[in-house]
Amino acid sequence: MKKRDLWIIIGIVVFGLVISYFSKQMTDTGKEVRITIDNEVADVLDLDKDTTKTYQTAEGENTLVIKDGEVSITEADCKNQICVNTQAISEVGETIACLPHKLLVEVIKE
Repeated sequence: MKKRDLWIIIGIVVFGLVISYFSKQMTDTGKEVRITIDNEVADVLDLDKDTTKTYQTAEGENTLVIKDGEVSITEADCKNQICVNTQAISEVGETIACLPHKLLVEVIKE
C-alpha cells in the first residue's frame, strides 16, 4: 500500500465520522413516537414525556410505555410476544411492530 492510498483511506474515514456526528446531532432533538394501527395513525406522543397508554385494536390490546426518553411495549395479548420482547427504542427510524395486532410504533422527528 502506498502512502497516498493510506491518506485517501484516512480521509474517507474522517469524512464518514464527521457526517455521522452531524447526522446524530440533527436527530437528537424533537423526537416523537408515532403509533399506527392498521395503516392509520392512531397517536403521536412526545418521547420526552413519560407516558403509559393502552391501545385496543380489533385483534387485541397493547400497552405502550414511554420512560426516560425510550419507548417500549410492556404488555400485549398476542401469542408470540415479539413486541414485548423487543428492547426499548429511542432513535429516529427505529420501530417496534406487533404484527398480530397490526400495530407499529416508530420514533420520528417532529
